[in-house]
Amino acid sequence: MNLSLKLGLSLFVLSPAFAFAADLTGRTAAPVFSDSPVSNWDGFYAGTVLSGSRSQFDSSSQGASLGVSGNGHGRGLLAGYNVPSGRYVFGVEGDI
Repeated sequence: MNLSLKLGLSLFVLSPAFAFAADLTGRTAAPVFSDSPVSNWDGFYAGTVLSGSRSQFDSSSQGASLGVSGNGHGRGLLAGYNVPSGRYVFGVEGDI
């Protein structure tokens, strides 16, 4: 094969690579983080508390005949106020 045929064949094979590389210019990376605050801890809040429990104890496997069981529940209210100061959040909270 002569030199011009080799050169023409190699340019023909490599030309799609040049076209794909031309599409890559002008792209910018997306920002990794934002400077805006994610959450606001300032202000009043209120809520409810609901809980429940069930327990059972049997000591017959240890030679005693003691068995205890019980059910319970709890409920309440809570309220508070937070004030952010730099990296810290100060606040008061009360519950009944």
